Amino acid sequence: MRAGLSPLSSHACFSSREPFLPAVLAIGILGLTPRLIHAADLPSRQAPRTIVIRSDSAGDGDWSGFYAGVSAGADWLQAERRIQADTTGRSSTNGNAGVAAGVHGGYNWQFDRIITGLEADIGYSGATAKLRNPPDGASGKTSVDWISSVRGRLGYALTPATMLYVTVGAAVGQVNWKYSMPETGDWHNRDKTEFGWIAGGGVEGKLTKKLSLRGEYLYSQFDGGKVKNHQTRAGLSYRF
Repeated sequence: MRAGLSPLSSHACFSSREPFLPAVLAIGILGLTPRLIHAADLPSRQAPRTIVIRSDSAGDGDWSGFYAGVSAGADWLQAERRIQADTTGRSSTNGNAGVAAGVHGGYNWQFDRIITGLEADIGYSGATAKLRNPPDGASGKTSVDWISSVRGRLGYALTPATMLYVTVGAAVGQVNWKYSMPETGDWHNRDKTEFGWIAGGGVEGKLTKKLSLRGEYLYSQFDGGKVKNHQTRAGLSYRF
């Protein structure tokens, strides 16, 4: 022990250094804190997640199942009627166009690109046909108030969302004949349900998996071919 220093003073000198250790640790922590905060703000280096968005795709290629819808368009009527016993009494006519509208429903079966199905429909027909060159000043007109049909359909899928088809079947319509003979004063009004046949074709495209839009032409005959109806229409269908 060095002269002039007592054990008590030596111990006091050692103890005075202990408060510096916590101070050094505190300064180090404060110096690292900004770096830790900056590291937390950096973007993650993990692989990005893949988000799958499912949509109601129109191109799934499935046409099978039940469907129902509405249609609207125009029709044009031709009629032929004998109002006298001789051949001059027959007067054919190219009628005026009218508005057509209706509802339809059916079922499709699909075999790869081939689609077969059955469809039924009923609709209003606004076309009329007036007598042309009537004998002895006779006048009259023909109309078909409504038309209903049950048809088979055969289609081919050009793409998953587009189909061409033909259709044929049986039809029934409410045919009304009205004509008069001025010379005799006769007035005839016959309203009768007539049976016939119907055929046509069209194209149908999917808007979504459930909705499709079609355009089609249909030709029908009634009363032994004396009444002919031409119809073009667009239709919107919903698949169940």
